[in-house]
Amino acid sequence: MNNITTPTFAMPRWVFVGLISLLTLTVFNPAHAAENYNIEVIVFENYTQKAWTEEVWPADVEQPSTQNSVSLSQIGSAPLGIGQAPKNLTQVVSKMSGSQGYKILFHQAWSQTAGNSSKSPSVIINAPAQTGSQLNGTVKLYKTRFAHVAVDLTLDKIIPTRIRDDFARHQKISANLLPTHWRFNLKDARKIKPGELHYIDHPQFGVLVQITPKS
Repeated sequence: MNNITTPTFAMPRWVFVGLISLLTLTVFNPAHAAENYNIEVIVFENYTQKAWTEEVWPADVEQPSTQNSVSLSQIGSAPLGIGQAPKNLTQVVSKMSGSQGYKILFHQAWSQTAGNSSKSPSVIINAPAQTGSQLNGTVKLYKTRFAHVAVDLTLDKIIPTRIRDDFARHQKISANLLPTHWRFNLKDARKIKPGELHYIDHPQFGVLVQITPKS
């Protein structure tokens, strides 16, 4: 009986090295690994009244979902990976006084582990009504190849008396049917570079956020 020999194919060394390198980058690349950051968030209201009539604002904005989110009262809970962090943007806050047309609604800092979007917690952001404004929503810090921050916030603002008629005409609503407050939504997600101060804007309010690697 003749012996049948199965042919073998030698993989070129450059192909083998390339595959190993690709697998190493995919599995072990630290850019995809969870990291610990300090995050500081400032939410502020813009007093500019022309913003009310710059565009047509939807009347049916829902509150952001806080399901599977954590509150800042849970800071220090080890399983959540969230802890205390120092505030480094106090000078920024001090410059955003009422005379500049802004009002600070929220300013907090915390530390957390930033993993992929499904594993990183959303942190509940809220502030009680102050001079007619109510802030609610979430902020999420997560990491894919780069760190990202996602915000989903609503702000209920009292409609200023002096612009109610103009606002009603702009919205095509009878002035006597206008509610006392109008709800605005700021929802965005973007890549964020550690150490830089990032601004997420909206005509009615905005967010300043900064992250730094936790030492």
